[in-house]
Amino acid sequence: MKLLILGSMSANVADRSGSRKAIKSVQLLSLDGHAQNIPYFDQFGELGISSFAWSERQWFFSSGKDLYAIDPMSKEVGEIDVADLLDVHEMDVIDRRLWISNTGSDEVIALDAESLLVKARVQLRSLCGIGGGIAEEAIDKFHCNQVFKGLDGELYCLVHHVNGKQFVKRVAAKLIKSQGNGGVVRLRDGKRIGLSLHAPHTVTVVGNEYWVFDSGKCAINVYNQQWNFVRSIATAAWGRGAALDEVEGIFYAGMSAIRKRYLGALSASCDFNGVQVFSLMNVADTRMIELEGIEQVNNVYVIPDTVAEGLLSLSF
Repeated sequence: MKLLILGSMSANVADRSGSRKAIKSVQLLSLDGHAQNIPYFDQFGELGISSFAWSERQWFFSSGKDLYAIDPMSKEVGEIDVADLLDVHEMDVIDRRLWISNTGSDEVIALDAESLLVKARVQLRSLCGIGGGIAEEAIDKFHCNQVFKGLDGELYCLVHHVNGKQFVKRVAAKLIKSQGNGGVVRLRDGKRIGLSLHAPHTVTVVGNEYWVFDSGKCAINVYNQQWNFVRSIATAAWGRGAALDEVEGIFYAGMSAIRKRYLGALSASCDFNGVQVFSLMNVADTRMIELEGIEQVNNVYVIPDTVAEGLLSLSF
């Protein structure tokens, strides 16, 4: 198994410190800290690659406004025609469907992972019975960034704002999104479960628990199967992207430095880009692997050796 890290430039110009040419967006990371850039992906995306998913027959990636499929046998890469992709966050193959968090349009999209045809597009405002459609001046309200299968077999989406309302405040002449209303929404019926999370990212099922980044507080919140709070685990920085190695008992947490606009606005002050490695036997047993060539970590995956070798073999 290998560790795949996706990183990019910051989306907001005010948070950036470099250029796209300096970004190493897709890297393979070894536990000794050695990172290997996969140069094929340098040609994609204004900011970098946002997400990756795989099945036996197709591998998928997106830079946020597009979707590509890689044939594992031929290594041919082709773009999939899916209209109106905007700020794609996480995606995952669940029960032969590719579920995409189309975050900028406040919706989730399901594709058949083999035919690559769109099977469903779910607008969260409609799902949750919020009338009036999506306001033109603020289309990113729920901010859904992940679809996942729960311990009960249900599909859920993780959202920044569980009531569908996003507020902003002005700090030092900059508009800052308010946080603290994050939770999950059940896709079957729109049931909303508020968890008071601050800009949450990446739900991971660990045993019979949910581990969720409470990113704005630089923490991992742990919940039981009924979404009752169990405990909190401090992280080194802003969490986004996680992967579990069940065999080795290791939880890999993607860490990003707090964006420039939020310095002083959030109670936490975290300045680290890379991966924090936790032992499930003792979460206090943790270490950091710092990454160069990115301004933020987007996603982290434990992938089979065959997938890693296939990605390295891609040619222009």
